[in-house]
Amino acid sequence: MKDSLKNWMLPLLVGVLLGSGSASGYFLYQQQGHDAHSQKLEQQIQLEQQKQLQQQQEFTEDLANKTSQFEQLVAKLNDELKEQKESSDRELAKLQQKITSLQQSTQKLTVTKKKLDTRVVQLKTETKQQQHVISNSQALFTEKANLQGELTQIKSQITQLKGPLAKQKKACDEFKSGTSWNWVSQADCDKYNTMNKEVVALEQKSTLISNRLEQLEKLTK
Repeated sequence: MKDSLKNWMLPLLVGVLLGSGSASGYFLYQQQGHDAHSQKLEQQIQLEQQKQLQQQQEFTEDLANKTSQFEQLVAKLNDELKEQKESSDRELAKLQQKITSLQQSTQKLTVTKKKLDTRVVQLKTETKQQQHVISNSQALFTEKANLQGELTQIKSQITQLKGPLAKQKKACDEFKSGTSWNWVSQADCDKYNTMNKEVVALEQKSTLISNRLEQLEKLTK
């Protein structure tokens, strides 16, 4: 019986040993495959990380370049704005100077216009006065000429009356004396008085005209 048991266990033990060897080999094979897959996966992860790092570096460099370009553009725009502002300030200053100059010119023109207006009024007044003087002068010359003519006539009348007046006075005096042999009467005295009054009136008028002519002579010089 012991021999039978040995015969039965021996094949079983051999089988167990063979099975253990196969399982160990299988597990070893499985472990080797897992390690290869892990290594490959790790390589892929490293490659992906390197790729991401490179992309991040490129993005950072690109961002830095764009930031630098943007800063340069901003600086350029600031310079242009500053230049434009300075140019605008210069133009504004020039315009302000022109405005000030125009205002001063306007003030001067206003003062000049006022002076001219005043002078125009003066000239108009002087012109009216001169016209009045001219008109008066013409009137004075006309009056002077008329008075000279009238004075000539009066003097002529006085001269013409003086002869007969003297004769009439003589006759009147003879009548008053009462010793004359000539035919004289009161009528001679009346006639003398009338003629004498006429001569006196003419002489008075002559004196007045002469005085007026002296005044006109002074006014028309």
